[in-house]
Amino acid sequence: MPDLKEELKGRAYKRFIHEALKRSDMFSFTLRMDFVNSVLSSPEFYPRLDEESKKRWDQMIIENKQRKEIFHTKCMSFVEEFSPYLLKKISRNYWPNTRVTWSGRKNITLPEVYFFRSEQRLESLLIAPKRLYAWKYPYYPDDLCFYREGKCWFSITAHEQYSYLWADSTDDIHFWKTLGLKFRRCYNPKYENENHRWDENNIDSDKWFGCPVGPM
Repeated sequence: MPDLKEELKGRAYKRFIHEALKRSDMFSFTLRMDFVNSVLSSPEFYPRLDEESKKRWDQMIIENKQRKEIFHTKCMSFVEEFSPYLLKKISRNYWPNTRVTWSGRKNITLPEVYFFRSEQRLESLLIAPKRLYAWKYPYYPDDLCFYREGKCWFSITAHEQYSYLWADSTDDIHFWKTLGLKFRRCYNPKYENENHRWDENNIDSDKWFGCPVGPM
């Protein structure tokens, strides 16, 4: 399972999306409702802070509100464009290559993972972010993933700038390279264990696709 060495941007990103839709029957992205519904306010110890620390905390609260406004005005209108192709929506704290936890926090609103039918007519929407790691809160949904027969063959974790492609063969890797993809990890069939692959039809959330797959 090679991972990308560089972020896909511009023409390379457009070419990838075009081919990914052709190879997939489903794709997903995630809305970070845990971010949207979180409440950031002044803590109990706020009065004891020095003035500089108070300014930083006040700025954090302002920026948090601004991000929520961006999400509701831009991201949600973007998501609405996909609604005719929605297959299912699931609230959970994991998706391919990502699991989120909230240590000590209560009453968390779970992220929402949206699954859509793969249609070539959606290409213009999927290329709108213009680069791979723009798929993140607040402007866009998080972590675009592509599936074939329920199994994820491409996933990203945008905020960490990680992306993984499950290759069918060394020839497949060579094909992706011709489209402009650059890989950090070489394809090695010895490490491409099908049991490690994320299967949306048979989820093992403890596996979550992020397993060791071979030497660098």
